[in-house]
Formats: sequence, structure tokens, C-alpha cells
Amino acid sequence: MRVGARPRAGAGELHVTPTLLKMSRALLGAALCFLVWPGNARAQVQHTFTRYETENGIKFGEGRVHPYFDYEMHYDTAAGYFDYGGNTGVLRPEAITHFRPGLSLDAPMARSTITLDANVDYLWYTGLITPGSSNASRLDAFADGSANFNQDGAVEFDIGDRFVRSDRTANAGAGVGVISLFNEARVGLPLRPGGRALEITPNGAFAFESFKSISSAAPAGCDPADPNCQPGSVADLNYQNLQAGLDARWRFLPKTALTFESRLDTRSYANSAVNPSALLARGYLGLAGLISAKVATVFKIGWAQDFHGTGLHTVGGRAEVDYLMSETGNVKVGVLREGLPVPVYGTYLDNRAYLEANFLLQGRLTLHGYASLDRLSFYSGSNRADTTAMIDLGPEYQLTKWLIGAAGYILGSRSSNYPASSYNFTRHEAYLRATFIY
Repeated sequence: MRVGARPRAGAGELHVTPTLLKMSRALLGAALCFLVWPGNARAQVQHTFTRYETENGIKFGEGRVHPYFDYEMHYDTAAGYFDYGGNTGVLRPEAITHFRPGLSLDAPMARSTITLDANVDYLWYTGLITPGSSNASRLDAFADGSANFNQDGAVEFDIGDRFVRSDRTANAGAGVGVISLFNEARVGLPLRPGGRALEITPNGAFAFESFKSISSAAPAGCDPADPNCQPGSVADLNYQNLQAGLDARWRFLPKTALTFESRLDTRSYANSAVNPSALLARGYLGLAGLISAKVATVFKIGWAQDFHGTGLHTVGGRAEVDYLMSETGNVKVGVLREGLPVPVYGTYLDNRAYLEANFLLQGRLTLHGYASLDRLSFYSGSNRADTTAMIDLGPEYQLTKWLIGAAGYILGSRSSNYPASSYNFTRHEAYLRATFIY
């Protein structure tokens, strides 16, 4: 998936070969999904179209449009709660088939870039394992596009939009069985007064998310007053989020920069009686750069506080080390502590440790691995605390310029001091996928 602007060398960025740059751009989308959907498995499929991307496709300016189609067979031990005879409050397994047409675009120009990755995904719940699950069959969708104008100029203008319809929601308080429709529009204005050493970026975003239940069956142990797991109440979680920010980067050494990040989130809800609003401010000061030819680090520390009385006021930050093992492989390890807005509880705190590895071998074989452990603490006097863990492993191989094969295994686990089964489960997922790309 291609997101954001064309990579630019600077402080804290590795000077690598074009092959690794292509792989890194594709993997960036996957990393963002992990950060946005804590405690859940991958939200969308991420492709790494590298070897043949200039040999096929439809010419679009200096870039190409690549139509593609995924056929995926997916086994999920926690596919959902289904309306059929027996105990409907228990998570059931199912074999799910995905039919996913889409297109990918990367159109670099002299001083601008346009990128897009979009698909529509029909999920067919086959009923082979759990009779009656076919009623959950549905259409999901994904689109992430951006346009960056006057790149590397004194004033740059960036816009983008991300749309997702999926059962992997951005609501950290929700468990299994909820479908989310999420959209975020974003804008940024990088300013570089006097050259590239200093960059100041005012930015903003507007997001909304709406929810519905996959089935009318409530999870076992769900509190009747808890809209995160009651099928008839999940629409009460619908929200709008307005975000303003100011980022700055000062490169005081050729490969090292002092960074500043700030965000102010204003969260409002369709049902204010159920959801306390949030006015959450976050600010971080840090360093990013190369400490050797093969090791890059990011370190930032700051403060997060909600001014609407949910009780969140804490130190936050991130520490990460990225080791470039070769021109086409890297291993990354890090920890983060971040406060974010959430329905029902107003705000929550995420403490995460993660490990990630990616390798591109012989220009055809991509290997990825990701593991994370999160401790989620929810505010507004709820005393709710969840622990989530995830492991995601798999290869992807480009057989020809029009056919890519992929396989993978995902282990997800969640436990909570709230008893609903949608917050307490272990999930095994395995998939085989064929991607036909022009």
C-alpha cells in the first residue's frame, strides 16, 4: 500500500537503495494499521508490488495504475457471534472467502506525488464450520489516498483521506463482532524557512466513525448497559473527531534532528449521555537520527492531558531502534505510551512493546513478522484494564508479473477485567491469498 509523500532523505531517515524504499513504503501502511487498531489483527491487506511495477499497469503521468484482484481463503477461530440455534453468545469459528478487486496508483511528478490504494472486499461466510454464519456475509472497503504538492519547496501542501469499512475498529474499547465505518481527511502545510534544516508543519484532520453489530446476538457476560458489546446499542458510540496539530523538525546535524509533535483532539458523540466528550492535548519533544550506518533511533517524551475531566494526565512517549540488517531487510523494536480518546470512557492509555521484521529476498520474496503486547487502561472512573497481544507472520512471493501468492498466520489474544467474552478471547487466523495484478 502506498501512503503519504515520496520518501525524502533527512534526519532520522536511512539512505537506502530504491528497492528498500519501495518495500518500506508498502510496509508503512501496515505499521500504521497496527498503531490505529490496537489489540486487533491486521485491518487490511498490505501489498508489496515491487519487481514488475514499471513493466505493467496503465500509464498515468510519470506513474502507473495497477488494477488487482485478491482471492483469499481465510480461517478465523473468532469470526463472530452468529444467529443460529444453540449458544449464540459464544465466539464461533468460520472459513471466510474474500473477493477483493482494487487498484493501486503511485504517480510521482517533478515536485508532486499522487498515491492511492483502494479496494472493495466481499466477505463470504461459507457456513462450512458454523451453520448460519452466511448471514454475516457483507461488503467491506478500504481506500487511502494522498496528494503532495511542491515537495521540497519552501511551502508544501499535503492532503489525504483514509476510508475503512471493517470489523477491525479504531475503537479500542470494542471487542469482536462490531463493524466500523471510519473516514479521516487530513491536511498538512510543511514550511521550510531558509532551507531544509528547519521544517514546521501545521496540520489538521477530521474523522468520524460509526458502528453496527455483525449479528443481533450479545456476547456472553456482556453487561446490558455496555454499548461496546450490546448489538442494539453500538450505534450510540458513533463519534466525530476534530484534530489540530503543529510539528517541527530541526536538523542540527546531517543525520540527526530535534523533533516536536503536538496534537489537540476534540471528540464529540451522537449520544453524549453515554459517552463523555474529550479535549485531549498531547505534546512530545524528541530526537531522531542515525547513530551508525545501520542503526536509526527515535526517542520522544512528553505529556498527555484531557481537559474535560476524564482523568487522563500522564507522561507519554516513544523509544524505537531500527536495525538495517541489509539493503533489503530491517528489524525494529520499540515501546510507546500514548493517551487517546475513546467512546464510553472518554480517554484511554496504551502502553505497548513491539517487534517488527521485514525482508525482501531476490526481489520476489517478502517475509514479514510483527509482535506486540499492549496494556490498555480506560478512564472516567471505569477501572477497566485490558491486555492484548498479537503475532503476525507470513511470506509473500511474486510468481510472475501478474501473480502474487501469499500465506500467513495471525495469533491474537485479549483479556479484560470486564467479563464480556468479546473482551476475553484467543484468536487464530490462517490465510492463503492469490493476487492477480496488471
